[in-house]
Amino acid sequence: QRAAEPGLPFRSGLHQLLFNDDDDGDGRRPPLGPMTTPPRSATSIAAWYERSAAARDPMGMAAFGEALLHGVGGSTDTSLGLVLITEAATNGSDFAAYTLGKAFLEGNFGLTKDPVRARFWLVKAVGDCKLKHMSESGRANATRLLRELDAAE
Repeated sequence: QRAAEPGLPFRSGLHQLLFNDDDDGDGRRPPLGPMTTPPRSATSIAAWYERSAAARDPMGMAAFGEALLHGVGGSTDTSLGLVLITEAATNGSDFAAYTLGKAFLEGNFGLTKDPVRARFWLVKAVGDCKLKHMSESGRANATRLLRELDAAE
């Protein structure tokens, strides 16, 4: 039940399922975090993040939005996924800002490629966001994408 509470760490079960997160390079996934019993499926993990998003928690909105964009734990819903990611980014989620920046840079999820919007969100992701729940590899990727944008100008 605690996974749906606002403010809990982002790098938990769904994030690991989405990204096979291994920040330290040792080949092991980090622990699931605050859950005493790990959920048994992507569907149950996504359900916890859906509850967190419904409670308007920016980290929950970012996680559930990402799940919707990729169809993890259910069907893909790009429209709602982008709404949740945008709300989360606007409310200070560095991971959501990175997701939007990358989507605008690459033209993902039906968005038009837009380097100006990409830069806006990527700059927020690496420095201006109050909720720092993006992995170190995500932060490094955001920084790299900003350098590539600078080189292209």
